[in-house]
Parts: sequence; C-alpha cells; structure tokens
Amino acid sequence: MNGELTAEAALRQIWTEVLELDEVDAADNFFDLGADSMQAVEVVLRARENGLRIEVPDLFTTDTLAELATLAGGR
Repeated sequence: MNGELTAEAALRQIWTEVLELDEVDAADNFFDLGADSMQAVEVVLRARENGLRIEVPDLFTTDTLAELATLAGGR
C-alpha cells in the first residue's frame, strides 16, 4: 500500500475516482453510490496496485467503505 495512505484513505480515493464523485464518506456503501460490477472490478484492480488485498465479493459483503478498509487492512 502507498506508505502515506491508510487503507481507508486509499479506498476512499479509489472510490471517488472510479465513481467520479466529489466525495465519499466512510459510512457509504459502494453500490448505494450507484456503482456496478464493472466498477467493482476496477476498484479491486486499483486497490491491488496500492497493495490492498481485496476481492470483488468483498464489495458485496461489506456494508461500508470503513468495513472494507478494515478487511483490507487485516489481510
């Protein structure tokens, strides 16, 4: 992972870019923000580029950005 970003900050930045949003909150749900499965694949690829180990199903099984970050940080 980028040494200067926490898992949550990195994922927040990735979600903001992939979903073309101005801002994402830790309590936001990926799919409630209008995301689709193709965007989920893009998020996973970008997360891996940042050293975060997440899988596409993780975006379906976690309710919030914060939960996904906790999962990613624990792997």
